[in-house]
Amino acid sequence: TFLLNPEVKLPEDSIAAVKTKGLVGEKYVSITPGASERMIQPGGHIRETQPPFDLSDAIGRLIYGSPGK
Repeated sequence: TFLLNPEVKLPEDSIAAVKTKGLVGEKYVSITPGASERMIQPGGHIRETQPPFDLSDAIGRLIYGSPGK
């Protein structure tokens, strides 16, 4: 959970994702603004999220193949 400055206006369809700087770097939250004309209200939530990239899962898929293959 994090809070934004009340002066920051984000469209309701904005997307939040946890990303990593480099392969094993520090994590940060990336927010991609949406195109909606309606803004998230104070105290509101970003409803669209993307799961964080998991390096160990990616390596496992590379070595052992994707499920269902």
